[in-house]
Amino acid sequence: MEEKNEAKKSEPNVHVFGEEVYSGKNRKGCCGSHQNHDYNGCCRRGDPGVGVAILFAGIILLLNTLGVIPWEIWNYIWVFWPALLILAGIKILLGHAPGAGALLFLASLAVYGFIIIYGLIHVQSSLLGGLPAGLINFVQNFNLNFNN
Repeated sequence: MEEKNEAKKSEPNVHVFGEEVYSGKNRKGCCGSHQNHDYNGCCRRGDPGVGVAILFAGIILLLNTLGVIPWEIWNYIWVFWPALLILAGIKILLGHAPGAGALLFLASLAVYGFIIIYGLIHVQSSLLGGLPAGLINFVQNFNLNFNN
């Protein structure tokens, strides 16, 4: 009987500023509720695809505001709105599989990077001087028919 009591006492309890944030009995520690945990008991984090989209949009808006990139770039970027649907579909298909977040992050970087390079080629290609010529040629040769 004493062994069971000792086992219960050895469960870690973490208190921050007097509030219990983790107990061996629950998984409340990292985010404050049981509802924010996945099936493994780990905290769910934000969506990496959305994070990358917000990051790229913020960078482009900042460069627009500073006059580095003309506002016309949005005409070329907006054409690729279906890419957002594709990334959302990938996220749904992968779910919480191991490595899904990393794969979605890399896919988002590739897609958004392609879109931005495509836009920059059409509005201000001088900013692309440091990129490999093969990458620029690939994006440049990607033809879109805007007349449909």
